Amino acid sequence: MAKRLGIFVIVLAVVGFGIALISLREMPLVETATITTGQAIEAVYATGTVEPTIMLPISARRTARLLDLRVDEGAAVEAGQILAQLDDSDMRAVLSELRAQGELAQQAYDRQNSIRNSAAFNRANYDAALAELRATKAAIERAESDVAELKLTAPNDGQIIRRDGEVGEMINSGQAVFWFTCCAPLRISAEVDEEDIPQVTAGQQTLIRADAFPGQVFDGKVQSITPMGDATARSFRVRVELEPDTPLMIGMTVETNVVLREEPSAILAPRSAVIDGQVWVLDSDDRLQSVAVTTGTRSSSHVEILSGLQDGDEVVTNPSTDWSDGQAARRDWRLRNLARVPVSEWLGS
Repeated sequence: MAKRLGIFVIVLAVVGFGIALISLREMPLVETATITTGQAIEAVYATGTVEPTIMLPISARRTARLLDLRVDEGAAVEAGQILAQLDDSDMRAVLSELRAQGELAQQAYDRQNSIRNSAAFNRANYDAALAELRATKAAIERAESDVAELKLTAPNDGQIIRRDGEVGEMINSGQAVFWFTCCAPLRISAEVDEEDIPQVTAGQQTLIRADAFPGQVFDGKVQSITPMGDATARSFRVRVELEPDTPLMIGMTVETNVVLREEPSAILAPRSAVIDGQVWVLDSDDRLQSVAVTTGTRSSSHVEILSGLQDGDEVVTNPSTDWSDGQAARRDWRLRNLARVPVSEWLGS
């Protein structure tokens, strides 16, 4: 009898274990994240290009061959510094001839002037010599100006940011040989979608990223908005002023984010936890509870929760439509994480 009772107890234990094992297997294995507070940013995204605030062409004023380049791209220059020399040999030959004529005209005038108080003085000869001298001097001044125009000089202290000429090349009048910048910080020219432009105003903070500086975010400020948009691209050009010490370089492509709203203590949840305004919360008894939430701005991986959750709640990040309120669940502790999110994740989303 005792032996049969023992066998019966063992059978019951095995059956009970089997039922418990089946029940355990039927419990969903859930991945969770603990809700925390952190910074949330709502921003208007746009791509842009770094450019100088002031960019002036230094152009040839006469057509001539480029003989000498004295600076290159990136060079710091001073006002009046000679940057390049165009071929002035023909002009110098003309100037030399005019100077020789000027010496003869000066001598002729001096002779007429020396006899002004003598009987040999002739007013017509004197006036002709004076007129010739004045005409020759004017011609020399014009020739000297022509020679000077064949030197390209810096208009102010600044930097050469681009060169468009090579030694030996024929440069046309009006053709830019250098591009020059000075006196102002760099800026970004960004194209903002026409649907977003009503939210953008001068003075707004901008957060900027560039592939050349991975992991870094730079500050800027909206400087101006072009009043006329591009009908083809359906966008408006926005100028963003950069800090004077920015490491960004002219011509770089950047991601520009105009900050519309910044919440330093937002409640954040993983995007995967929110489906159609609903979140599954795992309570202290490891049971699932469905919670309706109101969401705000979204980053690449997180969403701002405006109502429905609080700091410390544990949400399920692999929800299913097959669950029901009060259903028991198993935590997958290996995949438990926190909902902290860096600022950079709110940019360009």
